[in-house]
Formats: sequence, C-alpha cells, structure tokens
Amino acid sequence: MSAPEPVRPAVEGVPAWAGLLPGFRGYKERELLREDDRAVRSRVADELRRGADALRRISADHLRRGPDELLTATDRLSVQLRAMADAVALAPAGYHGLFDRKAFRQRELDQLLSLDLELLQGVRELAARLAALDAAVAEPGRYMLILQGVQPRVQALRGLLDRRAALLR
Repeated sequence: MSAPEPVRPAVEGVPAWAGLLPGFRGYKERELLREDDRAVRSRVADELRRGADALRRISADHLRRGPDELLTATDRLSVQLRAMADAVALAPAGYHGLFDRKAFRQRELDQLLSLDLELLQGVRELAARLAALDAAVAEPGRYMLILQGVQPRVQALRGLLDRRAALLR
C-alpha cells in the first residue's frame, strides 16, 4: 500500500482541513490575489489623489499671480489625475458572474496584480516630478518644461489602465 499524498500547507487564516475540499484552495488563493490587487489599487488611487491635491495647492498658492497658461495646464493635469484616481479606485477586481463563460484564472489575476504594481511604480515616479514642479513655481520657463515632462508619464499611466481594462474584457 502506497503512502497517502501529503496535504498541501494551508492558506493563511484557513484551517488545514479546508485544503482537502476540492477547489477550495484555488478559490482561496484567487480571493487573496484579489485582496492584494484591491490594496495596491487603493494605494495607487490615494497617491494619484495626493498628486492632484498638490497641483491644486500649487495653483492656489503660486500661480494665481502667474501666467494663465501655467494655471490652465496645472489645473488640467490636476483634473486628469483626479479622474485617473477614480478610475483606479473603481476598477473591477477580476470577478465574473457565476454563469459567465469567462472565468478568471490565477494567471489573469497575477497579470492584474502585476499591472497594478506597475501603476504604483509609475505613480511614485510621477510624485517625484510633481515635487519638482512645486520647487520650480518661481521660474515659469522651468516650470513649463517640468510640466511638459509630466504629460508623457500621465499618458503611460493611462496606457497601463487601458491594458488592465482590456485584460478584464
């Protein structure tokens, strides 16, 4: 008689016997990935909102006295960041209905989490650029150059959001 197959270690917070239930372990692992994804998206949204708030402060504190094109460009960027924050915060978490033909597998959930981690990295890089904007307010030419350098970063983040949405279709 051969030895019984060893029981895989339990998922954290779940009793070991639950791992013996067919399909439970995979379900629980996918659910934990969704929770990780939700936490990363929440952090991305918070950092985007902080960036939008920083731009609003810059507009209110410094640019009301400055050139109108700087104020307009700064406000436009603030609105874009706020809209992206809302899109990230409200993005789907990889669920489908019970009878839908498409079901999310572990691979798709891993890809979602990977894209969200890329978003987080991009948002952190953007935050550094926004800090440079605040320091350059007294120099309109330098400020505009930095602001123009921020736009490609914002477009890259938007591209990541589009890739994420495409994965969920």
